[in-house]
Amino acid sequence: MDDITASLDPKTTNEIIDLLVRLKEDHTILVITNREDLINRADKIFYLNKGKVKSYKSLEELKEKINSESEVLI
Repeated sequence: MDDITASLDPKTTNEIIDLLVRLKEDHTILVITNREDLINRADKIFYLNKGKVKSYKSLEELKEKINSESEVLI
């Protein structure tokens, strides 16, 4: 699956990200991405490893867990 913004110009990409941020105030949005700018705006992150949910946390909680376990986000 390709990221929805993979072939867009930076201006359009930023407009979509801003729209998603506004929509998440009163909607549940599921985004599959490896883009750090989208990940950084998420309320909760599902961290998958080999197709299984390994963690479900905020970005800060996930970074702490990864740092404490010497894992790398891929």
